[in-house]
Amino acid sequence: MTDNIASHMDSIDGVYLDYGGVVAHSVKFRDWAVLDYCERCGIDRGAALAEIQADRAAGDIGDIGLADSYRRIAAKFGIAVPAEEFARRATALDCEGWVNIAPETLSLISEFKAAGKKVGVLSNQSREFFEGYFCVAGAGIRAMLDAEVISAVEHLRKPDPAIYALASRRIGIAPGRLLFLDDLEPNVEAARSCGWRAERYVLDSDAALR
Repeated sequence: MTDNIASHMDSIDGVYLDYGGVVAHSVKFRDWAVLDYCERCGIDRGAALAEIQADRAAGDIGDIGLADSYRRIAAKFGIAVPAEEFARRATALDCEGWVNIAPETLSLISEFKAAGKKVGVLSNQSREFFEGYFCVAGAGIRAMLDAEVISAVEHLRKPDPAIYALASRRIGIAPGRLLFLDDLEPNVEAARSCGWRAERYVLDSDAALR
C-alpha cells in the first residue's frame, strides 16, 4: 500500500476504486485492437480514435450503446464491411482491451478488506462492457465488493457530483469517511469537492508499484 493511501486508513471506513486505470490497465491506443480493425476496414487510425472518443461520454451514461456508436462510424466512413458485422466485431475488440485486471490492485483490495474497510467500484462504463465483460472478467473482484456504481446503469457519469452522492448512499458511509482512487485528476478533484478523501492512482506508475 502506497504512503499516500496508507495515510488515510485511520480516517476512512470505505474506499471506492475506479475501474479503467485502477482495477484494470487502461488500453494503450497504439496497441488497441479495435483501432487495428478499423484500419484494416479502411478507416484512418486517428480518425477512428476521434470518433470513438466523441461517443464515449454518451456511451458511459447509457445514452448510446457501443454497437450503435460503431454503426454510426461504419456509416460515416462508408466501409465495405457490413455495418452489423463491423459493429459486432468492433464492440468486442473495444471491450476486450479493458479486461486486463491488475494483480497489484487485487492485492490492494485484499488489504482494505483485511483492515475492515468496505470496498466498492465507481466506474464510467458502457452497458455492453459492464454486462458482457466486467461481470465476467471481473467476477473475482465483484465477489469482494460491498457496492458498485456503474455509470451506464445509473445514467450518471463522473465527475457529476450526483454519482458521488449515490455511491456514498449505496455503500452506507458518509462522504468524509470515504476514500476514492481514480487515475484521472478531474474525477479525483470532483470527489474532494463532494467531501470525500481522494487520491490519484495510476497503474504502472512508480507509486502504484512501490
